[in-house]
Amino acid sequence: MPKKTFTVGGSQEQVSFDLAGQDIKGNPIIPIEFQCKSEVQGMVLTELFQLAQEDQSAAGLALITTMIKEAIMPDQVDLFDQVIHSKDIVVKFETLTAIGQYLLECYMNKTGNPTSAQSLSTPGSVPTSPTSVADYLSQPEPTLKPSAPVVYATPPTQ
Repeated sequence: MPKKTFTVGGSQEQVSFDLAGQDIKGNPIIPIEFQCKSEVQGMVLTELFQLAQEDQSAAGLALITTMIKEAIMPDQVDLFDQVIHSKDIVVKFETLTAIGQYLLECYMNKTGNPTSAQSLSTPGSVPTSPTSVADYLSQPEPTLKPSAPVVYATPPTQ
C-alpha cells in the first residue's frame, strides 16, 4: 500500500507590514509596524476561499480584514482595529486589499515573503510597540513666538 508523509510546520521567517503616510490634517504619522505570524493555518485560508465563493458580493472587505486579523500577532489586533476605524488616519479600501494580497502571497509562498515583495523588516524579536493610534500621530512642533520688545519708561542713563 502506498504511503506518503506530509510535513507540517515550516517557515519561521517573520512576516510584517507597515502603515505609513499622513493623518487627515496632512501631518506625517509615525510608521506603524504590524508583526504577523510566520504562518497561518491552511484551513483558515481554505475557509476564506470558501466564503468568498459562496457570497462574492458581500464578502470583500470582511474577507480582507479577517485575513489580516488572522495574520497579525494577537497583541496588535486591537491596534489594527483602532487604526482602521480611526477618525485621524484613513486606511483606504485599496490599501486594505493590498495588505490582504501581500499576506496571502506570504502564506501561499513556501519561503514566507513573496518574491515580488520588498521585506519591510528584519527577522528578530518582536519590538514593543505603542498600542494606541494616538501614539503614532505626529505632534506639531511648538510655534515659537517672539517675546514683546522691552520698553523702558525712562531713557537709559549713560
